[in-house]
Amino acid sequence: MTATELDRLDSEGKLLLRWQKVLGPERAEHYAFPHVPLHGVGVFGGNDALIENASSIRPSTELLGRLCKILVVCEPEVRRARLLSRSPQLLDDPVELAARLASSPQRVRDCADLVLDNTEGFRAADLDHLEKTVLGVGSRSGAET
Repeated sequence: MTATELDRLDSEGKLLLRWQKVLGPERAEHYAFPHVPLHGVGVFGGNDALIENASSIRPSTELLGRLCKILVVCEPEVRRARLLSRSPQLLDDPVELAARLASSPQRVRDCADLVLDNTEGFRAADLDHLEKTVLGVGSRSGAET
């Protein structure tokens, strides 16, 4: 979806949350989520730009204060390896690679309500515990994910 399409959905009031992450002098990635159905629970996958670039949040940064923010962290070399396994083309764009790996871990950590270390990966039991702790539900079982 393009930024123009997001602008249209935003102007129509169809987005609950929207923000961007600057990846270089002429590149920004835009993120958005629709409204949550009445009585629904919204679970959004964000990134550090929600904290680092909070001024880009629409409709306002007030929403950020009402969200439960779960920070998933891992060792920098693990994070880099995972990113490059998903997006090996980033090796050809060192500016974007650096922007995607750059963050202020302590600043983001200070804003988090819960911090989870994912260096070793999550097991189904970890996810079940998370669901019970945060959402008050849980029914996962089985192998590691």
